[in-house]
Amino acid sequence: MEGGAAFWFEFYDRLVADQSQALATMEDYAKGLSGEDLRVAETLELEPLRGLIAEFKRRADLWRAIDSKGEVEPPVELEGGGNAAS
Repeated sequence: MEGGAAFWFEFYDRLVADQSQALATMEDYAKGLSGEDLRVAETLELEPLRGLIAEFKRRADLWRAIDSKGEVEPPVELEGGGNAAS
């Protein structure tokens, strides 16, 4: 398992959990904001973190699919640092 697909989907699952917890904390803090401060927090902090969490989920799903097939090579989607645009 070391370095294999299972390692990576567990790694990304953990990142999703950790970053989701951070997002929940940030959203709680943002509840106290209004107007321009809320817009800035949403645009510069919350939306990017949501995107990062979505990317980590995508990567976990890709590695989970690889693991279920018994493969060990990274998917094309992850070569060269991944494709955050999808």
